[in-house]
Amino acid sequence: MPSADVAAGDTVLATQYNNLRAEVISAIRPQDRYPAIFLWNSTDRLTGRSAGAPTITYQGTTVTIAVDANVNEYASFENSQVAAPPLTDNWECYIFMSGAITADAAITVFAGLCDNIAAGLLPTGAARDFAGIRVDNANVIGVNGDGAAETTTNLTVSGGHTTGNSFLIRRTGSSIFFFVNGTLRATHTTNLPNGGNGNLYLIVDSSGAGAAIATAVIFGTCAAEEVN
Repeated sequence: MPSADVAAGDTVLATQYNNLRAEVISAIRPQDRYPAIFLWNSTDRLTGRSAGAPTITYQGTTVTIAVDANVNEYASFENSQVAAPPLTDNWECYIFMSGAITADAAITVFAGLCDNIAAGLLPTGAARDFAGIRVDNANVIGVNGDGAAETTTNLTVSGGHTTGNSFLIRRTGSSIFFFVNGTLRATHTTNLPNGGNGNLYLIVDSSGAGAAIATAVIFGTCAAEEVN
C-alpha cells in the first residue's frame, strides 16, 4: 500500500527507497504542458553515455555508479526522449541521492536539469543553461547557470556527502529555491537559466587526477515537471 494518500487524478511518479513504498511527489495536472517523469533505472527512457570503465548497477528503483578517481572516466544519463519543461518556466525537480561520495577533488557529480547535453558534459555557467546539485570534493552545492556565469551555494549537507538526502529544486518566477530534506537552504536570484529545456541529467565524472580509490553514488527517485 502507498505510504501517502492518493487522490483521484494524482500520479504516483516513482517508488522511493524500496519497491514497497510509493510516494506522491506531486500531481501532474492537465494544464501542465511538459510533464517529465523519470527514474534513473527506467532504461527505456534513458540516453546513457560513458567513457572508460565505470561500474553501473541497477537494483529496484536505484542505480549505483562507481568510478575510479585515478582514471579519466565518466557515466551519465539523460531523459532526452521525454518532453522537458522550458527552463524559463516555473518547474520543480526532485532528486534522491544516497551513497558515500568520496572526498576527492577528481570526482564531480551533477544531478538536475540541463539544456543541450553533450557527451561528458559537466554543466558550468559558461557552458549551458542549467540548475541542479553539484557534489565537488564532498561539498554539496546548489548551482544554476545562464550560459555565461553561475551562482552557487554550499548547502552544508550533514557529513559533507549525500547519503540518504532528498533535494527539491524549484523555480518560481525570478528565483530558484534549493531544499534539502524539506528545508529551504538557498535562494538564487542571479544567473538563472534564460533559455533551453530542462532535460533531467545525471553525470558522475572523474578527471583521473585523484588517488587510486573508487566512489559509489546511488540515485533513486528523480522527477521534474512544469508547475503553475
